Amino acid sequence: RGPLNRYRNAHRDFDFLKQRADTRIHQPSLFIGGSRDLVLSSFPGDPVAMMKPFLTDLRDTIILDGCGHWTQQERAEAINQHLRNWLERL
Repeated sequence: RGPLNRYRNAHRDFDFLKQRADTRIHQPSLFIGGSRDLVLSSFPGDPVAMMKPFLTDLRDTIILDGCGHWTQQERAEAINQHLRNWLERL
């Protein structure tokens, strides 16, 4: 039930985040996504390009070919390896 409640609460998230539209994340960041993730294709344009203004230290972007939304379950070993490599470079 918990995961469903997360989606049921989306309107509150939207209202909360609207107040923080100019907030930037300044920590080193990494984005890992899947090429078959429907969430990434639901935005007009390039979703990674849309993130860049808000992630001021986006250091790497990895798109796993053929992977869906649940990258850590679908490609656990690949995710772990990408995270280790990225963390070693910090």
